[in-house]
Amino acid sequence: MRKDYNTVVDISLVEEKHYLLNLCLTKRIQYSLYQCFSIKQINKIINQSQINNTLYKQALIMLYQSKDFEALEKQLIFMNKYFDNQDYKDLKKDLFQKISQKNITIQEYCVLRHLISFEKISFEYFIEKLHFNYGVSHLECAKICLIENHSHLAYKYLKQLNHCQDQNILQLLDIKDYLLLKNDYQEKKNKYILLSAH
Repeated sequence: MRKDYNTVVDISLVEEKHYLLNLCLTKRIQYSLYQCFSIKQINKIINQSQINNTLYKQALIMLYQSKDFEALEKQLIFMNKYFDNQDYKDLKKDLFQKISQKNITIQEYCVLRHLISFEKISFEYFIEKLHFNYGVSHLECAKICLIENHSHLAYKYLKQLNHCQDQNILQLLDIKDYLLLKNDYQEKKNKYILLSAH
């Protein structure tokens, strides 16, 4: 199962150094990064304009070499941490437009969540936009909600279905939401049987 946003963006110092060292083309920057023992020290080096620009260019190359959505997500996680220039913001906007033209599933969502700022919009608003503006199905919306630990929102989308066959999804719901959903499905089934009898 995929991890929620807060878990995937929680990167260790070792992971950060490993990523940045892979971007380095010069021994001088590598040596400086090897000497870092805190995020603060890393940021002090990375925030130097010339170093940041050099590393950004290398990060772009790695981003474009991503072979699948999982690799693309990993690159975006690190890039979001270190790069905030206008070129990168424009790139994220373009990527969002390209990905959102496809049929959005969990894989695409896991990339899209790194192209927006959850500080500026709520998750509930974002998932609603995905559903209404981008045609994401009720079931996919529910899966996305469950990844982000929003069981009641998942219930809201699953409730729109006549029935959910995927037991794995149902097991991820909170017990209260699961029981409510089972009750909703039974009521729909009873109404159907009643209408069929007339």
